[in-house]
Amino acid sequence: VSDRVCRSCASNVLAAVMPKGTRLALAVRSQAPVWVLFLDEANFKRFPQGITAVLTARVDTGLSFGVQVPESGNYYIMLDNRENAAPNRLEIQLRATPVAGTKMPADPKPQVQQF
Repeated sequence: VSDRVCRSCASNVLAAVMPKGTRLALAVRSQAPVWVLFLDEANFKRFPQGITAVLTARVDTGLSFGVQVPESGNYYIMLDNRENAAPNRLEIQLRATPVAGTKMPADPKPQVQQF
């Protein structure tokens, strides 16, 4: 997924409805520093006020990391560019591996939204 995050805003990529225990591998490349947050649905709806992210990481030019889904549900990858005055171009690679014996929902196309 490639995205151009507008200046001084945040964009999000809807990862998917994921079963508990799903392992996500995420790689992000960025032209400028950006914050990456992995949020459950309740925290996504509260963003930016009073959130508790499953994972928060600052990406300067590139970062790869993994995270395990703590509970079944909708999860969002938030790309927070509010610190930058200029738009930021990002490349994102995401791989989800379900726990043995569980089934991933139909593979939706990631939805990129700006707000």
